[in-house]
Amino acid sequence: MVSFIDLSDYKPTDWLWDFGDGTTDTEQRPVHTYQKPGIYNVCLIAYNKHGSSTYCKALECTSTAKEAIAKLLDIKVYPNPAAEFFILESKEPYYYETQLRLLSINGEELQTSKIDLSSGFVTIEIGNIDKGMYFVEVKGREGILYRGKLVLVECRYDWYDWYVGVSNNYSCRKIRIFKLRIGVIVKS
Repeated sequence: MVSFIDLSDYKPTDWLWDFGDGTTDTEQRPVHTYQKPGIYNVCLIAYNKHGSSTYCKALECTSTAKEAIAKLLDIKVYPNPAAEFFILESKEPYYYETQLRLLSINGEELQTSKIDLSSGFVTIEIGNIDKGMYFVEVKGREGILYRGKLVLVECRYDWYDWYVGVSNNYSCRKIRIFKLRIGVIVKS
């Protein structure tokens, strides 16, 4: 059994859950039992007086001798597009061993690292990866916790905040050093 929780903003009044196995539910917090292990694309359409919004996540459901275990974390990846780093943030801390994989669009593993989500976020360095589209995958003890796209772009340093000298484009970290000229007045 898997319990689902709606964490939508803007006060939804109606819900439509699609569990990815051909079944749906309109409860705010449904409980669903998957008949067999697999990866399911779970979608929630939340409605309010202004319209609706759809949110989908891949959910890996594996079976054990006792029960099916599944975990669906609300993870955000930003900035996206990114240049030299990105931040992986979870609404709630995750205290178990976690692995991050960066995959090419062909599924080739480019970077793997153990990450710590106990604080709710982690910064991932990606400065050595070419620009293009990639997939980010986060795996925990229950299986896949997150899968999503990440676009890497070339870092541009053409717009600076003069006061601190840090680029505001994408996720560039280089700091531009400004030369200062100091005039000295000598009184005799």
